Amino acid sequence: MLKYYDASFVMRSKDPSTLRIVDIWTFKSIKSHKRYIVEIEHFSRKFLGLKFYWKGVADSKDRYSLLTNDYEPRTIIMSCIHIMLDYYKKMISHLSGLSPRLTWIREKEASQTSVFVSTAT
Repeated sequence: MLKYYDASFVMRSKDPSTLRIVDIWTFKSIKSHKRYIVEIEHFSRKFLGLKFYWKGVADSKDRYSLLTNDYEPRTIIMSCIHIMLDYYKKMISHLSGLSPRLTWIREKEASQTSVFVSTAT
């Protein structure tokens, strides 16, 4: 299993004029001791956008494209992926009612077997 940093939810901001919703998360690198900010932007139809940056460049207009030279991109990206997995689990839970239960349906067609994931309870 690839390592990642535990993230914590900070806040949700809503802009009523644009209907923009942004969730703010944070995690701290054990290697460089830098704190990273992760922004999850909600779009229509359950589409989420993820942006992250080092807190030290939060006021820069180029904060999403500045390199930190910490040489740990895999751990930082895995931390962002784990945040997105949390959203995915919540969406599955919401769609299926009470519990995130996946139902495997096997369907045989001609000479191949297809496996589908259904969120039905």
